[in-house]
Amino acid sequence: MGLKKSITLVGGIDLPDAYHRVKEAQLEISSNVELELNEDGESTSVVVNENSEFSVQLASYKDYSYRTTSAEPAAIRQRHYNLPLSALNDLSSSSSDSIKTKIYTHLKTLDEFSGAEDVIE
Repeated sequence: MGLKKSITLVGGIDLPDAYHRVKEAQLEISSNVELELNEDGESTSVVVNENSEFSVQLASYKDYSYRTTSAEPAAIRQRHYNLPLSALNDLSSSSSDSIKTKIYTHLKTLDEFSGAEDVIE
């Protein structure tokens, strides 16, 4: 699966049928557990700081046909996006296809991909 959405490259080159495909998705979850001394100076409290990051690398190609017929298609643009973990809400499966569907659905909420069409491989 991918997205079809026209883009204009630096220099004003228009690609009316550009094809955008998830190249990599990475979910990083970390927790930092610390003991803090309470105001009474004698007891401690456990403080947990959690940090989560969900990032996606998207590769863009001239069009879908070029991406699928060229032996080693050259991406014309690669961009990273940080997505909220809520983009994975209601995930029905841990399969890569299910996760990518959620990613594409979220990307279409961004101004840059508003009106993008799904391309089913």
